[in-house]
Amino acid sequence: MSQQDDFNSPVQNQPSLDTIVSQLQLLTSSMSDLLDILTAAFPRILGSFTTTATTTQAIPAPTITANAQVNIQPTNATAATLQGGAKALYIASVTAGVGFTVATADGTNATVSATFSYAVTNPV
Repeated sequence: MSQQDDFNSPVQNQPSLDTIVSQLQLLTSSMSDLLDILTAAFPRILGSFTTTATTTQAIPAPTITANAQVNIQPTNATAATLQGGAKALYIASVTAGVGFTVATADGTNATVSATFSYAVTNPV
C-alpha cells in the first residue's frame, strides 16, 4: 500500500459527523441547564434610576427580599460626582416585595439627573 492510499483511507475509530453534532447538541443543552441552575441559585434584579432633587428616593423592585444585597453604580458624570462628594448615595432601607430606598449621606437634596444602574442579589 502506498502513502497515497494511506492518506485517502478512512481513519479507524473516528466518530462520525452525526456523532459529533449529537454530542455538541448535548453539550449545548447541558450548558443551558447549568445556566438555569445558576440563575435560580443566585437570583438577581437589574435596573436603573435617575435621581431627583430629594434626600431619599424609593426604587421599586417587587421581587426583592428582606436580606437582599443592593449595589448601585454611577452611569454618568453627574452620578460619579455625586458619589465622590458629601451627598453620596447609600442604601437606606430594603423592603421585601416593594424595593429599596437610597438616601444622600449628608441629608441634603441629591443632584438632579444623576443616573445609576443597580443589581440586587436576593439570598438563597
